Amino acid sequence: FREKLLLTRALIHPFDIFISDDALLSSEPNIIDVLQTISPDSLIIIVTSRQDLLERCTRILNFSSSDKGTTHVTDTPKL
Repeated sequence: FREKLLLTRALIHPFDIFISDDALLSSEPNIIDVLQTISPDSLIIIVTSRQDLLERCTRILNFSSSDKGTTHVTDTPKL
C-alpha cells in the first residue's frame, strides 16, 4: 500500500527528484514512462540490478566495494 501511495503522490505533485528501487517499479511497469511524461526535466534515480531497467537509463552509476573496504563508482553515460 505504501508504494502505491508514494507513486500517487509523485504523480499528483511536481517533483525535481524521484528515487525508487526496482521493487516499486516492478509493480507498475509503465511508471517510468509516466514519470518522464509528467516531469520530463526531473531526475529519476533507480536503485536496481535489473537489465531491463538499466537499458532505459541515460546514465548508469555502478557502485562496487573492494576487499579493503573502499567503494568505487563507475560513471557510464549512454549516448
